[in-house]
Amino acid sequence: MIVSPQSIPPGMTPQTGVLLQVPAINPGTGTVLVHVDIEGKPGRNVTVQLTVRSVPGSGGHRHLTGWSYPTAWLENASVRTDSSGDAETVLHVGYRGGVELVEAQTTAGAPKMTATFQVEVRQPGLVDFFGPDGFPTTQPRAPYFPVGATAAHPQNHFVARDALNVVHDILLTFWQRQAMRHPELQVPRLRPLQLNDMSLSAGGRFRAEPSSAFANEQCAYAAPGRPVTQDYDLVSGHKSHDRGYDVDIATCFALPTANGGWRRVTDAECQTLARGSNGYMRVMALDEQGLSDVAAKYGAVVFAEGDHWHLRVPVAPYLNALRAR
Repeated sequence: MIVSPQSIPPGMTPQTGVLLQVPAINPGTGTVLVHVDIEGKPGRNVTVQLTVRSVPGSGGHRHLTGWSYPTAWLENASVRTDSSGDAETVLHVGYRGGVELVEAQTTAGAPKMTATFQVEVRQPGLVDFFGPDGFPTTQPRAPYFPVGATAAHPQNHFVARDALNVVHDILLTFWQRQAMRHPELQVPRLRPLQLNDMSLSAGGRFRAEPSSAFANEQCAYAAPGRPVTQDYDLVSGHKSHDRGYDVDIATCFALPTANGGWRRVTDAECQTLARGSNGYMRVMALDEQGLSDVAAKYGAVVFAEGDHWHLRVPVAPYLNALRAR
């Protein structure tokens, strides 16, 4: 048994209500091809039962370890081979990135046989912003500090490869302007921007809170046999962090620690620091208008989203999808 293609992109939910609207992209599909051979001859009229299940912990969703709900489903769970011993059906993936395992087992017309095939559900072209292809924290004078990783979603800083340099240029230009206006940001050493969620390692739906319908699960899935026409729960939950063009930025710079590291500054603490009478405290808060002005030069937008700023970068193939609408 094989599934073609072996890597299939997840569906992408539409984003509206902001300056740069993100179009919906339907979930991808793959063709499941089964061949039965009995003692060197095609196994004709053999019934094969097919199932699909998620590989625990895949796609950046480390918390999905104790369940087997798939993000994909099969058009036909049971197929029968033709005179050549072949049968096929279609695999539909959903909105969550990760790995799906398709399993086949003969149930009639042949000795018991089993086969498995691993399929990757992945938004193509994602790279780790803080990895070897990006801008690691060990890079000299890199003005970034990664925050927001959780036990459930520990890999939260992936971006589209074609957005990597754009995001870097926007943030670096903004930081340099801030540092020029407020030299105290570099004393006693560089104070970096706090970068929160981007996308997970495989892309797709990135939920940060439990679903209102299913309190024990945190990430969208497709119920078995249910047509995947839209995300299972569109109401909230980092919908826009599915394709590598969105970056959350904390409202304050990180603060140094006694051991030479950095510590996270929350929005609540940031507001307290920004109200302080000390001049250093007042410049701890990011200049939203300044960030927006820099982003606009790259065709990007910045908007407030709860307790942080949200940067959205419009680069291909995202722009191509917009033009095709």
